[in-house]
Amino acid sequence: MMEKPKIIICDDEEGVRESLRLILDMDFEPILTGDGEEAIEKLKEQNDIKAVLLDIKMPKSDGLAVLKQIKELRPDMPVIMITGYQTTGT
Repeated sequence: MMEKPKIIICDDEEGVRESLRLILDMDFEPILTGDGEEAIEKLKEQNDIKAVLLDIKMPKSDGLAVLKQIKELRPDMPVIMITGYQTTGT
């Protein structure tokens, strides 16, 4: 059996993380993180992560700051920015 690609789901809301995990679980191995610092740590620990789903608005560190860190660590890492807000000026 072929290994599923690992992806990080980074969102401060547990319900969002769980919903995305349920949706993506069949094709991917989701790694759930509740904040940007945790996501960065996972990226440093595991070299086989293929993509990141990243919430824009989080309390500890904003998603755009985390995106910058991810791109410094892994410039080619695909990152999909997500948000629960209807409008965002970003």
